[in-house]
Amino acid sequence: MPPIACIDAGSTEVSVVLTLQLPMSVLAMTYPVQTDSIVNISEEKLEDWISEISNQLIGRLKSKLLSHDCTALIGLPAIYFGTEIDDLLAENGDRHNLYFDIDGEACGCIISTEIFDDAPSFSLSDNNIELMAEGEIELF
Repeated sequence: MPPIACIDAGSTEVSVVLTLQLPMSVLAMTYPVQTDSIVNISEEKLEDWISEISNQLIGRLKSKLLSHDCTALIGLPAIYFGTEIDDLLAENGDRHNLYFDIDGEACGCIISTEIFDDAPSFSLSDNNIELMAEGEIELF
Protein backbone atom coordinates (compact mmCIF):
# COMPACT_ATOMS: atom_id res chain seq x y z
CA MET A 1 0.00 0.00 0.00
CA PRO A 2 1.44 3.44 -0.96
CA PRO A 3 2.33 5.94 1.76
CA ILE A 4 -0.17 8.59 2.80
CA ALA A 5 0.85 12.11 3.75
CA CYS A 6 -1.65 13.87 5.98
CA ILE A 7 -1.64 17.54 6.93
CA ASP A 8 -4.24 19.86 8.41
CA ALA A 9 -5.06 23.55 8.53
CA GLY A 10 -7.65 25.38 10.51
CA SER A 11 -9.17 28.58 11.75
CA THR A 12 -12.20 29.56 13.79
CA GLU A 13 -14.31 29.24 10.62
CA VAL A 14 -12.99 26.11 8.95
CA SER A 15 -10.93 22.96 9.44
CA VAL A 16 -9.23 21.22 6.54
CA VAL A 17 -7.48 17.84 6.42
CA LEU A 18 -5.57 16.97 3.26
CA THR A 19 -4.40 13.44 2.51
CA LEU A 20 -2.14 12.59 -0.39
CA GLN A 21 -1.46 9.00 -1.45
CA LEU A 22 1.28 8.47 -4.04
CA PRO A 23 3.08 5.25 -4.97
CA MET A 24 6.81 5.19 -4.26
CA SER A 25 7.49 4.92 -8.01
CA VAL A 26 5.66 8.24 -8.62
CA LEU A 27 7.55 9.87 -5.76
CA ALA A 28 10.83 8.67 -7.26
CA MET A 29 9.88 9.89 -10.75
CA THR A 30 8.93 13.34 -9.44
CA TYR A 31 11.75 13.73 -6.94
CA PRO A 32 13.26 17.18 -7.63
CA VAL A 33 16.95 16.31 -7.27
CA GLN A 34 18.55 14.68 -10.27
CA THR A 35 20.26 11.37 -9.56
CA ASP A 36 21.87 8.65 -11.65
CA SER A 37 18.75 6.54 -11.33
CA ILE A 38 15.45 6.77 -9.51
CA VAL A 39 16.29 3.51 -7.74
CA ASN A 40 19.11 5.35 -5.90
CA ILE A 41 16.67 7.56 -3.96
CA SER A 42 16.23 6.36 -0.39
CA GLU A 43 12.80 5.67 1.08
CA GLU A 44 13.50 8.31 3.72
CA LYS A 45 13.99 10.97 1.04
CA LEU A 46 10.80 9.88 -0.73
CA GLU A 47 8.88 10.12 2.54
CA ASP A 48 10.21 13.65 2.97
CA TRP A 49 9.19 14.40 -0.61
CA ILE A 50 5.54 13.35 -0.15
CA SER A 51 5.48 15.45 3.04
CA GLU A 52 6.76 18.44 1.09
CA ILE A 53 4.19 17.96 -1.69
CA SER A 54 1.36 17.85 0.87
CA ASN A 55 2.82 20.91 2.60
CA GLN A 56 2.88 22.81 -0.71
CA LEU A 57 -0.74 21.86 -1.46
CA ILE A 58 -2.05 22.96 1.94
CA GLY A 59 0.04 26.14 1.61
CA ARG A 60 -1.75 26.99 -1.62
CA LEU A 61 -5.07 26.44 0.10
CA LYS A 62 -3.94 28.70 2.97
CA SER A 63 -3.09 31.43 0.44
CA LYS A 64 -6.56 31.13 -1.11
CA LEU A 65 -8.18 31.37 2.33
CA LEU A 66 -6.05 34.45 3.13
CA SER A 67 -7.32 36.16 0.01
CA HIS A 68 -10.81 35.74 1.51
CA ASP A 69 -9.85 37.14 4.93
CA CYS A 70 -9.63 33.71 6.56
CA THR A 71 -6.38 33.13 8.44
CA ALA A 72 -5.61 29.42 8.86
CA LEU A 73 -2.83 27.79 10.80
CA ILE A 74 -1.08 24.83 9.18
CA GLY A 75 -0.01 21.72 11.05
CA LEU A 76 2.95 19.50 10.28
CA PRO A 77 2.66 16.69 7.74
CA ALA A 78 2.68 13.10 8.97
CA ILE A 79 3.35 9.95 6.96
CA TYR A 80 1.28 6.78 7.34
CA PHE A 81 1.83 3.29 5.98
CA GLY A 82 -0.88 0.62 5.96
CA THR A 83 -3.51 3.06 7.23
CA GLU A 84 -6.93 3.62 5.73
CA ILE A 85 -7.50 7.20 4.59
CA ASP A 86 -10.92 7.21 6.28
CA ASP A 87 -9.16 6.83 9.64
CA LEU A 88 -7.32 10.13 9.05
CA LEU A 89 -10.23 12.32 7.97
CA ALA A 90 -12.76 14.13 10.14
CA GLU A 91 -16.01 12.21 10.54
CA ASN A 92 -18.19 15.28 9.99
CA GLY A 93 -16.17 16.78 7.15
CA ASP A 94 -17.26 17.14 3.55
CA ARG A 95 -14.94 15.07 1.37
CA HIS A 96 -13.53 16.11 -1.96
CA ASN A 97 -11.92 13.13 -3.71
CA LEU A 98 -9.39 13.76 -6.46
CA TYR A 99 -7.85 10.83 -8.30
CA PHE A 100 -5.35 11.02 -11.12
CA ASP A 101 -3.00 8.87 -13.16
CA ILE A 102 0.72 9.48 -13.34
CA ASP A 103 2.53 7.24 -15.79
CA GLY A 104 -0.02 4.46 -15.27
CA GLU A 105 0.04 4.70 -11.46
CA ALA A 106 -3.10 5.56 -9.47
CA CYS A 107 -2.68 8.58 -7.18
CA GLY A 108 -5.15 10.21 -4.86
CA CYS A 109 -5.76 13.37 -2.90
CA ILE A 110 -8.68 13.71 -0.51
CA ILE A 111 -9.54 16.98 1.16
CA SER A 112 -11.94 16.98 4.09
CA THR A 113 -13.44 20.32 5.09
CA GLU A 114 -15.48 21.14 8.15
CA ILE A 115 -17.15 24.54 8.48
CA PHE A 116 -17.94 25.69 12.01
CA ASP A 117 -20.13 28.70 11.21
CA ASP A 118 -23.50 28.19 9.51
CA ALA A 119 -22.78 30.93 7.01
CA PRO A 120 -19.08 31.78 6.87
CA SER A 121 -18.27 34.98 5.10
CA PHE A 122 -15.34 34.56 2.74
CA SER A 123 -14.91 37.80 0.84
CA LEU A 124 -12.10 39.35 -1.11
CA SER A 125 -10.45 41.93 1.07
CA ASP A 126 -9.39 45.43 0.21
CA ASN A 127 -6.56 45.37 2.73
CA ASN A 128 -3.00 44.68 1.69
CA ILE A 129 -2.28 41.14 2.81
CA GLU A 130 1.09 40.02 1.52
CA LEU A 131 0.61 36.60 0.02
CA MET A 132 3.62 34.40 -0.49
CA ALA A 133 4.53 33.48 -4.03
CA GLU A 134 4.43 29.81 -4.94
CA GLY A 135 7.58 28.03 -3.87
CA GLU A 136 8.43 30.55 -1.14
CA ILE A 137 8.87 29.27 2.37
CA GLU A 138 7.68 31.06 5.49
CA LEU A 139 9.64 30.11 8.57
CA PHE A 140 8.12 32.49 11.14
